[in-house]
Amino acid sequence: MKISQLKSKKLISISVFIILILVITPLSVYSYNSRNYNKFITLGNTLLDSDEFDQAIENYNTALKYRRRNEKIINDKINLSKQLKESYQNYTEALSLFNENRYLEASDIFKKIPELDLKYYNIAKNKIDECISLYITDNLNKAKSDAETNKYDSAMAFLDNILKIDNTNNEALSLKNTYEIEIQNRNNSLLLASNSNNTASNSSNINDVVVNNSQTQQVKSNSNNTPPANTQQNVYPIIVRNPGPHVDTLYTGNKLPPDIDIPYKSLFHENNLGYMTVTVGRYPTWINEVFESWDLEIFLFDGQLFFKRKDHNMSPIYPCTFYVTVKKRDTEEILFQYIPE
Repeated sequence: MKISQLKSKKLISISVFIILILVITPLSVYSYNSRNYNKFITLGNTLLDSDEFDQAIENYNTALKYRRRNEKIINDKINLSKQLKESYQNYTEALSLFNENRYLEASDIFKKIPELDLKYYNIAKNKIDECISLYITDNLNKAKSDAETNKYDSAMAFLDNILKIDNTNNEALSLKNTYEIEIQNRNNSLLLASNSNNTASNSSNINDVVVNNSQTQQVKSNSNNTPPANTQQNVYPIIVRNPGPHVDTLYTGNKLPPDIDIPYKSLFHENNLGYMTVTVGRYPTWINEVFESWDLEIFLFDGQLFFKRKDHNMSPIYPCTFYVTVKKRDTEEILFQYIPE
């Protein structure tokens, strides 16, 4: 009997021990896995905050080994780490471009920072505004600098850079309008210079005429306002234009006639439309001395009327104390008359 009781107690003890093992072992494994899972998740989060993206991903993958049922959560963390890694690479690249004053390129890269990047998104937004402001300032300064040395084409290019990103920028629009006027004035001057060079031989002849006329200024008129018998008639082709004041000359007066800018054709063309007939005489009705030359200009300087050769800066000049009539050749319409005091 006693032996039987002892055997029974022993079996009970063994059973209890086995049950305890069966209960404790899973609990211990769960506890071990949970502890390691939390450890590697926490470590991964810390590394992610420190921009150590690859190491964070490595720890998240390790954590997954200890809790497979959290696979979706861990995979989300891994995907976020990959996106933040790309975002950080874009941020550092944009910052480098910004420091090199490549503002427009930097702005484009800053725009790639996603809103989910809580660490750099707001910083990137502020940097974009700063890039645009500095880019505009940089191009304005370059445009003004080039304009100071008459490099208007490149100055206009810098202004166009601004207007591509801010088409209502008042300063850029104002400068562009100013430079367009300067470019037009420059082109007009180049055109006039080209025309003067093409008519150099005619200009020489006109100079001779001016000298000859100067020598006969003292000839007295007849009482009936008819020209002297020895009057020489000189005829040359002319066009009167109004391109505005010339650079590097003493001319500051008003162009006469003030608003005439008539298209013309080459002297070598048969149909010379638009030429002016300029009649110069010592008497109101004197028409025998006629200047028709496209390289003569009429202008007012210090209260006196002058003729000037376009290919010279104020030299030679013909001070006009004569009567002057400017007519259209084809219609004889009088465009301007000058009566000396």
